Amino acid sequence: KLNGAGNTTVTSVTFNNSNLVQVQSGTLKLNGGGSSGGVFDVSSGAVLDFTTNHSLGNVTFNGPGLTRHSSGILTLNAPVTAQLWHMTGGTLGGSNTLTVTQNMTWTAGSWNDNGTTVIPVGATLVINGSVSIWQHTVHNKGTTIWSGAGDISISNGSVFNNLAGALFEAQNDRTINSIQVGGVFNNAGVFRKLSGAGNTTVTSVTFNNSGSVEALSGTLS
Repeated sequence: KLNGAGNTTVTSVTFNNSNLVQVQSGTLKLNGGGSSGGVFDVSSGAVLDFTTNHSLGNVTFNGPGLTRHSSGILTLNAPVTAQLWHMTGGTLGGSNTLTVTQNMTWTAGSWNDNGTTVIPVGATLVINGSVSIWQHTVHNKGTTIWSGAGDISISNGSVFNNLAGALFEAQNDRTINSIQVGGVFNNAGVFRKLSGAGNTTVTSVTFNNSGSVEALSGTLS
């Protein structure tokens, strides 16, 4: 996709990639499903948008542009690494690992299926909306910022590990909860309630602390 600041869309057509996709401007929307490996090269300011069910195998995401998962099930059949990732809906499935090396923004949707999400040292995860972690493991080695009006659900045996040297910062008065069987939040880094005069609550989720918990405003319950 060479020109145009708007959307180029593949819809009702299965799109399978085994070689090279380049998004050099605007947004490329894959709206017909498919199964892909190969390379997705997304230029600065451009967007690759998965908008329906798609399977990712041995795929490489290159470039400083944004990969967005907005709806459908995105199944990881192999480990996947990307620089910028934005999840606005849908389900991240599969039993493999998604690693986001710079910035990930998560506003809606769920992480499922015994997979793993990794936020490395120096990277940031921003959670701003109601999201669900279901049968999934999160390793935060960098910084997680939780803001906005949504809750975080950690359920069905899911584990959120805030590792040594990492920061999980709550900038709201919301709840970490569970649906059905609860999950676990392990804090070996810093868990901080930074702002909000009301309550930030961890309920029906086991909270284990071996690091530092800081309540700088309101109430952490």
